[in-house]
Amino acid sequence: MKTPDRAEAVALLKEIAARLGRPTVTRIEFARETGLSLEYVKRRLRFSALLHEAGLKPYSRSHPLSDEDLLAALREAALACDGNLTLENFERHGRHSFATCRKRWGTWVDTLSALVRWLEEAEPGFPFLAALRERAAKGRSAVRASLVPLPRDERCYGRLVGFPTLLHAPLTENGVIYLFGCMAQELGFVVEAITSGFPDCLAKRRLDREGERWTRVRIEFEQASRNFKDHGHDPGGCDLIVCWEHNWAECPVEVLELSKVAREARALFSGGASRSSCG
Repeated sequence: MKTPDRAEAVALLKEIAARLGRPTVTRIEFARETGLSLEYVKRRLRFSALLHEAGLKPYSRSHPLSDEDLLAALREAALACDGNLTLENFERHGRHSFATCRKRWGTWVDTLSALVRWLEEAEPGFPFLAALRERAAKGRSAVRASLVPLPRDERCYGRLVGFPTLLHAPLTENGVIYLFGCMAQELGFVVEAITSGFPDCLAKRRLDREGERWTRVRIEFEQASRNFKDHGHDPGGCDLIVCWEHNWAECPVEVLELSKVAREARALFSGGASRSSCG
């Protein structure tokens, strides 16, 4: 789009906030909605000041995506695929990752059921409500038919990956942090600190085989790279995303996808009987 002047940028920001139905907008959302580059939004528009001028609240990590935001994204995806809302179609058409929905409602069937309940109350005339209701009901029936009695403390696990230090693929950010800690030395990293805010980790990265040159990196851990966008993080505040699954093709930050280096890492870990798995 044509580069807006200050007044036009403020008006655009107000319009986007009203459309999203929220008291704030992230830099990433503003760049996506306007077609402006993220660097231009951050540096030239002085985005924090722009929020203040528009009468909006500064974005905070303590204000994550609401249930309404996620349900609206599910509704949009249902429209985009004519009611055939499968998990694959949501990942293709949705504005957010299913990993974010899973934290709210659990399985895909539970997520569909939450969408159906929301539509029944908020938009009973939604054109694909009957199809979604039927899909959710069939999913619940299939789950009930496949249930096997398990001990009360039984948990769900990721697929088998066979690391000496982690048997199953991580399903959470904590699992990614643990796996990175075990692999860090072999991958050329030394961790300075794990923080409680953004970014998650401060580390040094080896630049040559001999370890003569190092550079400082700011790392954010995510189970899937697209969670970074869902959480509204600022790419300018992070040098590297470490994740298990890289599912954000247009990601503006370098990504280290642990699942892709798994085979090489297993070979490294098993390279000698005297070598420690965690360095």
